[in-house]
Amino acid sequence: MISIEVQYFSFNKILLFAVGLWPYQRTKLVQFRLIFFLTILITFVLFQLTAFLTLKCTSDLVVKILSTMFSYNIIITKYVSFALNMENVKKLLIQLQHVHDRLQDRYEKAIMDKYGYTGKRYTVALIIFGVFSTFIPIAVDFFMMPSGILPINNSQTRRIQYTMEYFVDQEKYITLILIHINVAFCLGLFALIASGTMFFVYFQLTCGMFKISSYRIKRAINISILENVKIKNEKVMFKGIIYAVDMHRQAMRLSNMFMSKFEITMFFLILFGVASVSLNLFQIGPSMSASNIKELFILFIFVVICVLYMFLANYTGQNVIDHTTNIFVTAYNVQWYRTPIYIQKVILFLLQRRTKNFTLNLKGIFIGSFECFAMLVKVSVSYFAVIYSIK
Repeated sequence: MISIEVQYFSFNKILLFAVGLWPYQRTKLVQFRLIFFLTILITFVLFQLTAFLTLKCTSDLVVKILSTMFSYNIIITKYVSFALNMENVKKLLIQLQHVHDRLQDRYEKAIMDKYGYTGKRYTVALIIFGVFSTFIPIAVDFFMMPSGILPINNSQTRRIQYTMEYFVDQEKYITLILIHINVAFCLGLFALIASGTMFFVYFQLTCGMFKISSYRIKRAINISILENVKIKNEKVMFKGIIYAVDMHRQAMRLSNMFMSKFEITMFFLILFGVASVSLNLFQIGPSMSASNIKELFILFIFVVICVLYMFLANYTGQNVIDHTTNIFVTAYNVQWYRTPIYIQKVILFLLQRRTKNFTLNLKGIFIGSFECFAMLVKVSVSYFAVIYSIK
Protein backbone atom coordinates (compact mmCIF):
# COMPACT_ATOMS: atom_id res chain seq x y z
CA MET A 1 0.00 0.00 0.00
CA ILE A 2 1.36 3.39 -1.05
CA SER A 3 1.12 6.13 1.58
CA ILE A 4 -0.12 9.46 0.20
CA GLU A 5 1.72 11.23 3.01
CA VAL A 6 5.02 10.01 1.60
CA GLN A 7 4.09 10.25 -2.07
CA TYR A 8 2.26 13.60 -2.22
CA PHE A 9 2.58 15.37 1.15
CA SER A 10 6.25 14.75 2.00
CA PHE A 11 7.31 18.43 1.81
CA ASN A 12 4.12 19.56 3.53
CA LYS A 13 4.80 17.06 6.31
CA ILE A 14 8.30 18.48 6.89
CA LEU A 15 7.05 22.07 7.00
CA LEU A 16 4.03 21.33 9.19
CA PHE A 17 6.09 19.25 11.61
CA ALA A 18 8.65 22.07 11.84
CA VAL A 19 5.98 24.61 12.84
CA GLY A 20 4.15 22.15 15.12
CA LEU A 21 1.08 21.60 12.95
CA TRP A 22 1.50 18.06 11.59
CA PRO A 23 -1.64 16.17 12.74
CA TYR A 24 0.26 12.93 13.46
CA GLN A 25 2.92 12.25 16.11
CA ARG A 26 1.49 14.75 18.60
CA THR A 27 4.13 14.39 21.30
CA LYS A 28 4.43 16.80 24.24
CA LEU A 29 7.47 18.37 22.61
CA VAL A 30 5.50 19.07 19.43
CA GLN A 31 2.62 20.55 21.44
CA PHE A 32 5.05 22.76 23.35
CA ARG A 33 6.57 23.90 20.06
CA LEU A 34 3.12 24.83 18.76
CA ILE A 35 2.34 26.92 21.86
CA PHE A 36 5.78 28.54 21.79
CA PHE A 37 5.50 29.52 18.11
CA LEU A 38 1.97 30.81 18.57
CA THR A 39 3.18 32.93 21.49
CA ILE A 40 5.87 34.48 19.28
CA LEU A 41 3.30 35.42 16.63
CA ILE A 42 0.78 36.83 19.11
CA THR A 43 3.37 38.84 21.05
CA PHE A 44 4.63 40.31 17.79
CA VAL A 45 1.16 41.76 17.16
CA LEU A 46 0.70 42.83 20.80
CA PHE A 47 3.99 44.75 20.85
CA GLN A 48 2.77 46.71 17.87
CA LEU A 49 -0.51 47.59 19.57
CA THR A 50 1.34 48.77 22.68
CA ALA A 51 2.90 51.49 20.53
CA PHE A 52 -0.41 53.34 20.82
CA LEU A 53 0.25 53.67 24.56
CA THR A 54 3.55 55.53 24.17
CA LEU A 55 3.31 57.30 20.81
CA LYS A 56 1.03 60.04 19.62
CA CYS A 57 -1.88 58.53 17.74
CA THR A 58 -1.82 59.89 14.18
CA SER A 59 -3.28 58.66 10.94
CA ASP A 60 0.18 57.64 9.71
CA LEU A 61 0.81 55.64 12.87
CA VAL A 62 -2.56 53.90 12.64
CA VAL A 63 -2.05 52.94 8.99
CA LYS A 64 1.50 51.73 9.59
CA ILE A 65 0.55 49.52 12.53
CA LEU A 66 -2.65 48.18 10.96
CA SER A 67 -0.89 47.35 7.69
CA THR A 68 1.45 44.97 9.52
CA MET A 69 -1.15 43.78 12.01
CA PHE A 70 -3.62 42.67 9.32
CA SER A 71 -0.83 40.80 7.53
CA TYR A 72 0.07 38.89 10.68
CA ASN A 73 -3.60 38.35 11.55
CA ILE A 74 -3.78 36.27 8.36
CA ILE A 75 -0.96 34.10 9.65
CA ILE A 76 -2.34 33.81 13.19
CA THR A 77 -5.85 33.03 11.94
CA LYS A 78 -4.55 30.28 9.67
CA TYR A 79 -2.23 28.93 12.35
CA VAL A 80 -4.89 28.79 15.07
CA SER A 81 -7.51 27.37 12.71
CA PHE A 82 -5.19 24.60 11.57
CA ALA A 83 -4.19 23.83 15.16
CA LEU A 84 -7.82 23.55 16.27
CA ASN A 85 -8.75 21.36 13.28
CA MET A 86 -5.83 18.95 13.24
CA GLU A 87 -8.13 16.00 13.94
CA ASN A 88 -10.31 17.03 11.01
CA VAL A 89 -7.22 17.37 8.80
CA LYS A 90 -6.20 13.87 9.83
CA LYS A 91 -9.66 12.55 8.91
CA LEU A 92 -9.45 14.22 5.50
CA LEU A 93 -6.07 12.59 4.86
CA ILE A 94 -7.45 9.21 5.94
CA GLN A 95 -10.37 9.59 3.53
CA LEU A 96 -7.97 10.45 0.70
CA GLN A 97 -5.88 7.40 1.58
CA HIS A 98 -8.98 5.17 1.34
CA VAL A 99 -9.79 6.59 -2.08
CA HIS A 100 -6.22 6.07 -3.26
CA ASP A 101 -6.18 2.47 -2.03
CA ARG A 102 -9.30 1.66 -4.09
CA LEU A 103 -8.04 2.93 -7.44
CA GLN A 104 -8.77 0.29 -10.06
CA ASP A 105 -5.96 0.37 -12.62
CA ARG A 106 -2.66 1.98 -13.52
CA TYR A 107 -4.35 4.74 -15.52
CA GLU A 108 -6.28 5.92 -12.48
CA LYS A 109 -3.08 5.82 -10.42
CA ALA A 110 -1.31 7.80 -13.15
CA ILE A 111 -4.06 10.45 -13.00
CA MET A 112 -3.75 10.73 -9.23
CA ASP A 113 0.05 10.89 -9.47
CA LYS A 114 -0.17 13.68 -12.03
CA TYR A 115 -2.32 15.87 -9.78
CA GLY A 116 -0.42 14.97 -6.61
CA TYR A 117 2.95 15.79 -8.13
CA THR A 118 1.57 19.04 -9.52
CA GLY A 119 0.69 20.06 -5.98
CA LYS A 120 4.13 18.95 -4.86
CA ARG A 121 5.84 21.16 -7.47
CA TYR A 122 3.79 24.16 -6.31
CA THR A 123 4.88 23.39 -2.75
CA VAL A 124 8.57 23.37 -3.73
CA ALA A 125 8.18 26.63 -5.66
CA LEU A 126 6.55 28.34 -2.67
CA ILE A 127 9.22 27.02 -0.30
CA ILE A 128 11.89 28.57 -2.54
CA PHE A 129 9.90 31.81 -2.52
CA GLY A 130 9.74 31.66 1.29
CA VAL A 131 13.48 31.08 1.64
CA PHE A 132 14.23 34.00 -0.66
CA SER A 133 11.76 36.27 1.18
CA THR A 134 13.19 35.52 4.61
CA PHE A 135 16.86 35.56 3.61
CA ILE A 136 16.95 39.17 2.40
CA PRO A 137 15.58 40.90 5.58
CA ILE A 138 17.83 38.80 7.81
CA ALA A 139 20.85 39.47 5.57
CA VAL A 140 20.13 43.20 5.66
CA ASP A 141 20.07 43.16 9.48
CA PHE A 142 23.32 41.17 9.60
CA PHE A 143 25.31 43.29 7.17
CA MET A 144 24.02 46.59 8.57
CA MET A 145 25.15 45.68 12.11
CA PRO A 146 28.84 46.65 12.28
CA SER A 147 29.56 45.08 15.67
CA GLY A 148 27.61 41.94 14.82
CA ILE A 149 26.13 41.89 18.34
CA LEU A 150 25.07 45.29 19.61
CA PRO A 151 24.54 48.63 17.86
CA ILE A 152 27.25 51.21 18.32
CA ASN A 153 25.07 54.33 18.08
CA ASN A 154 21.50 55.47 18.25
CA SER A 155 21.07 55.67 14.51
CA GLN A 156 21.13 51.90 14.24
CA THR A 157 17.80 51.59 16.03
CA ARG A 158 16.22 52.65 12.75
CA ARG A 159 16.82 49.11 11.51
CA ILE A 160 13.63 48.14 13.36
CA GLN A 161 11.24 48.66 10.48
CA TYR A 162 8.08 48.10 12.53
CA THR A 163 6.51 50.54 14.95
CA MET A 164 6.66 48.55 18.19
CA GLU A 165 6.96 49.20 21.93
CA TYR A 166 8.76 46.57 24.03
CA PHE A 167 8.97 48.79 27.15
CA VAL A 168 12.75 48.30 27.25
CA ASP A 169 15.75 50.24 26.01
CA GLN A 170 15.64 49.34 22.30
CA GLU A 171 19.24 50.43 21.78
CA LYS A 172 20.47 48.10 24.49
CA TYR A 173 18.35 45.11 23.51
CA ILE A 174 18.40 45.64 19.75
CA THR A 175 19.74 42.14 19.08
CA LEU A 176 16.97 40.39 21.02
CA ILE A 177 14.33 42.60 19.43
CA LEU A 178 15.62 41.85 15.94
CA ILE A 179 15.70 38.13 16.75
CA HIS A 180 12.06 38.29 17.87
CA ILE A 181 11.02 40.23 14.74
CA ASN A 182 12.91 38.00 12.30
CA VAL A 183 11.77 34.77 13.96
CA ALA A 184 8.16 35.97 13.85
CA PHE A 185 8.53 36.87 10.17
CA CYS A 186 10.18 33.56 9.19
CA LEU A 187 7.87 31.46 11.32
CA GLY A 188 4.77 33.23 10.08
CA LEU A 189 5.71 32.97 6.43
CA PHE A 190 6.59 29.27 6.57
CA ALA A 191 3.53 28.45 8.69
CA LEU A 192 1.39 30.11 6.01
CA ILE A 193 3.19 28.24 3.24
CA ALA A 194 2.93 24.93 5.12
CA SER A 195 -0.81 25.12 5.78
CA GLY A 196 -1.66 26.73 2.44
CA THR A 197 0.23 24.21 0.31
CA MET A 198 -1.25 21.36 2.36
CA PHE A 199 -4.73 22.40 1.31
CA PHE A 200 -3.61 23.11 -2.24
CA VAL A 201 -2.29 19.54 -2.65
CA TYR A 202 -5.48 18.23 -1.04
CA PHE A 203 -7.68 19.95 -3.61
CA GLN A 204 -5.35 18.91 -6.41
CA LEU A 205 -6.05 15.32 -5.40
CA THR A 206 -9.81 15.94 -5.27
CA CYS A 207 -9.57 17.36 -8.80
CA GLY A 208 -7.77 14.13 -9.69
CA MET A 209 -10.79 12.27 -8.33
CA PHE A 210 -13.09 14.28 -10.61
CA LYS A 211 -10.79 13.42 -13.52
CA ILE A 212 -10.93 9.73 -12.61
CA SER A 213 -14.74 9.94 -12.57
CA SER A 214 -14.67 11.26 -16.16
CA TYR A 215 -12.24 8.49 -17.13
CA ARG A 216 -14.49 5.81 -15.64
CA ILE A 217 -17.55 7.06 -17.53
CA LYS A 218 -15.67 7.07 -20.82
CA ARG A 219 -14.12 3.68 -20.20
CA ALA A 220 -17.36 2.03 -19.05
CA ILE A 221 -19.30 3.04 -22.13
CA ASN A 222 -16.71 3.05 -24.92
CA ILE A 223 -15.02 -0.23 -24.00
CA SER A 224 -18.31 -2.03 -23.43
CA ILE A 225 -19.69 -0.90 -26.79
CA LEU A 226 -16.68 -2.43 -28.56
CA GLU A 227 -17.24 -5.85 -26.98
CA ASN A 228 -19.48 -8.54 -28.43
CA VAL A 229 -21.12 -10.28 -25.46
CA LYS A 230 -24.13 -8.08 -24.82
CA ILE A 231 -25.33 -9.25 -21.40
CA LYS A 232 -21.85 -9.21 -19.95
CA ASN A 233 -21.24 -5.75 -21.45
CA GLU A 234 -24.35 -4.30 -19.88
CA LYS A 235 -23.23 -5.47 -16.44
CA VAL A 236 -19.72 -4.10 -16.92
CA MET A 237 -21.12 -0.83 -18.27
CA PHE A 238 -23.58 -0.39 -15.41
CA LYS A 239 -20.94 -1.27 -12.82
CA GLY A 240 -18.45 1.15 -14.38
CA ILE A 241 -20.93 4.03 -14.29
CA ILE A 242 -21.73 3.25 -10.66
CA TYR A 243 -18.01 3.45 -9.84
CA ALA A 244 -17.76 6.76 -11.73
CA VAL A 245 -20.71 8.28 -9.89
CA ASP A 246 -19.31 7.02 -6.58
CA MET A 247 -15.95 8.68 -7.26
CA HIS A 248 -17.74 11.91 -8.21
CA ARG A 249 -19.77 11.76 -5.01
CA GLN A 250 -16.68 11.15 -2.86
CA ALA A 251 -14.82 14.07 -4.44
CA MET A 252 -17.73 16.42 -3.70
CA ARG A 253 -18.05 15.07 -0.17
CA LEU A 254 -14.38 15.61 0.61
CA SER A 255 -14.54 19.14 -0.82
CA ASN A 256 -17.63 19.94 1.24
CA MET A 257 -16.04 18.46 4.37
CA PHE A 258 -13.09 20.79 4.01
CA MET A 259 -15.24 23.87 3.39
CA SER A 260 -17.50 23.09 6.35
CA LYS A 261 -14.49 22.96 8.71
CA PHE A 262 -12.66 26.04 7.41
CA GLU A 263 -15.35 28.35 5.99
CA ILE A 264 -15.19 30.76 8.97
CA THR A 265 -11.40 30.84 8.65
CA MET A 266 -11.65 31.56 4.93
CA PHE A 267 -14.07 34.41 5.55
CA PHE A 268 -11.68 36.15 7.95
CA LEU A 269 -8.72 35.47 5.66
CA ILE A 270 -10.51 37.30 2.86
CA LEU A 271 -11.24 40.31 5.08
CA PHE A 272 -7.70 40.48 6.45
CA GLY A 273 -6.23 39.91 2.98
CA VAL A 274 -8.13 42.79 1.38
CA ALA A 275 -7.27 45.12 4.26
CA SER A 276 -3.60 44.08 4.20
CA VAL A 277 -3.20 44.65 0.45
CA SER A 278 -4.88 48.07 0.62
CA LEU A 279 -2.88 49.36 3.59
CA ASN A 280 0.46 47.96 2.46
CA LEU A 281 0.01 49.46 -1.00
CA PHE A 282 -0.59 52.77 0.72
CA GLN A 283 2.59 52.31 2.78
CA ILE A 284 4.78 51.53 -0.24
CA GLY A 285 4.70 55.10 -1.58
CA PRO A 286 6.32 56.85 1.44
CA SER A 287 8.88 54.02 1.76
CA MET A 288 10.32 54.36 -1.76
CA SER A 289 13.75 55.71 -0.87
CA ALA A 290 17.26 54.30 -0.69
CA SER A 291 17.29 54.44 3.13
CA ASN A 292 14.15 52.27 3.43
CA ILE A 293 15.12 49.31 1.24
CA LYS A 294 14.27 46.71 3.87
CA GLU A 295 10.94 48.31 4.78
CA LEU A 296 9.99 48.60 1.11
CA PHE A 297 10.93 44.98 0.51
CA ILE A 298 8.84 43.75 3.46
CA LEU A 299 5.82 45.78 2.37
CA PHE A 300 6.19 44.41 -1.14
CA ILE A 301 6.44 40.85 0.21
CA PHE A 302 3.27 41.32 2.27
CA VAL A 303 1.38 42.47 -0.83
CA VAL A 304 2.75 39.63 -2.96
CA ILE A 305 1.91 37.03 -0.30
CA CYS A 306 -1.68 38.24 0.07
CA VAL A 307 -2.29 38.50 -3.69
CA LEU A 308 -0.61 35.13 -4.32
CA TYR A 309 -2.68 33.52 -1.57
CA MET A 310 -5.88 34.96 -3.04
CA PHE A 311 -4.90 33.73 -6.50
CA LEU A 312 -4.05 30.18 -5.43
CA ALA A 313 -7.24 29.87 -3.38
CA ASN A 314 -9.39 31.06 -6.26
CA TYR A 315 -7.35 29.05 -8.78
CA THR A 316 -8.22 25.98 -6.72
CA GLY A 317 -11.91 26.91 -6.77
CA GLN A 318 -11.80 27.48 -10.53
CA ASN A 319 -10.01 24.15 -10.96
CA VAL A 320 -12.82 22.36 -9.12
CA ILE A 321 -15.45 24.08 -11.28
CA ASP A 322 -13.62 23.13 -14.49
CA HIS A 323 -13.22 19.49 -13.48
CA THR A 324 -16.83 19.04 -12.41
CA THR A 325 -17.94 20.61 -15.68
CA ASN A 326 -15.67 18.20 -17.55
CA ILE A 327 -17.52 15.24 -16.00
CA PHE A 328 -20.81 16.33 -17.54
CA VAL A 329 -19.17 17.18 -20.85
CA THR A 330 -17.73 13.65 -20.90
CA ALA A 331 -21.09 12.09 -20.04
CA TYR A 332 -22.71 14.10 -22.83
CA ASN A 333 -20.08 13.33 -25.49
CA VAL A 334 -19.82 9.56 -25.02
CA GLN A 335 -22.04 7.30 -27.12
CA TRP A 336 -24.72 7.12 -24.46
CA TYR A 337 -27.42 6.64 -27.11
CA ARG A 338 -25.98 3.17 -27.86
CA THR A 339 -26.45 2.03 -24.28
CA PRO A 340 -29.53 0.26 -22.87
CA ILE A 341 -32.44 2.42 -21.72
CA TYR A 342 -31.84 1.93 -17.99
CA ILE A 343 -28.21 3.04 -18.39
CA GLN A 344 -29.35 6.07 -20.40
CA LYS A 345 -31.57 7.00 -17.45
CA VAL A 346 -28.59 6.81 -15.10
CA ILE A 347 -26.58 9.07 -17.40
CA LEU A 348 -29.53 11.46 -17.68
CA PHE A 349 -29.71 11.60 -13.89
CA LEU A 350 -26.00 12.47 -13.82
CA LEU A 351 -26.47 15.18 -16.45
CA GLN A 352 -29.30 16.73 -14.45
CA ARG A 353 -26.79 17.31 -11.66
CA ARG A 354 -25.16 19.82 -14.04
CA THR A 355 -28.10 22.20 -13.56
CA LYS A 356 -26.57 23.07 -10.19
CA ASN A 357 -22.85 23.85 -10.45
CA PHE A 358 -20.60 22.42 -7.77
CA THR A 359 -18.34 25.15 -6.39
CA LEU A 360 -16.20 25.97 -3.38
CA ASN A 361 -18.18 28.76 -1.80
CA LEU A 362 -18.53 30.54 1.50
CA LYS A 363 -22.27 30.55 2.18
CA GLY A 364 -22.81 31.78 -1.37
CA ILE A 365 -21.03 35.08 -0.60
CA PHE A 366 -17.67 34.18 -2.13
CA ILE A 367 -17.25 31.50 -4.79
CA GLY A 368 -13.74 30.32 -5.56
CA SER A 369 -13.06 31.32 -9.17
CA PHE A 370 -10.99 33.68 -11.31
CA GLU A 371 -13.90 36.15 -11.21
CA CYS A 372 -13.74 36.18 -7.40
CA PHE A 373 -9.97 36.76 -7.50
CA ALA A 374 -10.42 39.71 -9.89
CA MET A 375 -13.13 41.10 -7.61
CA LEU A 376 -10.94 40.86 -4.50
CA VAL A 377 -8.01 42.57 -6.23
CA LYS A 378 -10.34 45.27 -7.54
CA VAL A 379 -11.80 45.85 -4.07
CA SER A 380 -8.32 46.00 -2.53
CA VAL A 381 -7.13 48.58 -5.06
CA SER A 382 -10.37 50.56 -4.62
CA TYR A 383 -9.87 50.77 -0.86
CA PHE A 384 -6.25 51.81 -1.44
CA ALA A 385 -7.46 54.59 -3.75
CA VAL A 386 -9.98 55.76 -1.16
CA ILE A 387 -7.35 55.86 1.61
CA TYR A 388 -4.90 57.65 -0.66
CA SER A 389 -7.49 60.25 -1.68
CA ILE A 390 -8.40 60.93 1.95
CA LYS A 391 -4.72 61.29 2.85
